[in-house]
Amino acid sequence: MGKCTALFVVSGVLLAGLGYMLYTPLPAHLANQWQLQKMFGRFKVAFLASEVSYQLGLNGNERMYGIRKTINYLFKNSATEEDQAALEIYDTELNGVPVRVYKPKSAKGALPGLVYYHGGGWTVMNIATYDAQCAHIARKTNIIVISVEYRLAPENPFPAGFDDCVQVALYALQKGSRPQP
Repeated sequence: MGKCTALFVVSGVLLAGLGYMLYTPLPAHLANQWQLQKMFGRFKVAFLASEVSYQLGLNGNERMYGIRKTINYLFKNSATEEDQAALEIYDTELNGVPVRVYKPKSAKGALPGLVYYHGGGWTVMNIATYDAQCAHIARKTNIIVISVEYRLAPENPFPAGFDDCVQVALYALQKGSRPQP
C-alpha cells in the first residue's frame, strides 16, 4: 500500500470517527433536529478540545477552566444590529451582582420585566453566550430583560451563584422596572 493510499485510509477513518462522535441520536418528531445536532456537536467539541488541552498541560491544573473557555467561545452569540438599534443595552450591578440590561428605546413609562438566568448548571457559560436571545426577547416582547452574570463553580461553590440570582430577583421585585446604569 502506498503512502497516499495509507493517508487516504487514515483520514477517512478519522473523519468517520469524528462524524460518529459528533452525531447525537434524536427523536424523529423534533422539528429543529439540525439545530440541536449543531448545538450538541459544539458541546462535544468543547469538551474534547478542553480535555486535549488539559492533557497537554495548556490549562495548568484546571480542567474546568478549559471547558468554560471553550464553551464560552463556541457559544458566544452577540445581539443582531436590528436588536441593538432598538434597545438600550448596558452592563451594571444590581445588589452587587453584575448584570446586562436590555431596555427597549421606545419604552415609555413602566414596563414588565424578565430576570434571565443563563444556562450552564452554575459552572459554564455567561451573559455573552445568551446576548442574542436576551436582546431578541426584549425587542420582540417590549419588556426589560435583566441577564444575570452569576458566580460560577468550582471557584464559587454552591450556593454562591444561586445567591446572586436571588439578589437580582429581589432587586427586580423591589425596584420594579427601573434598573439604573
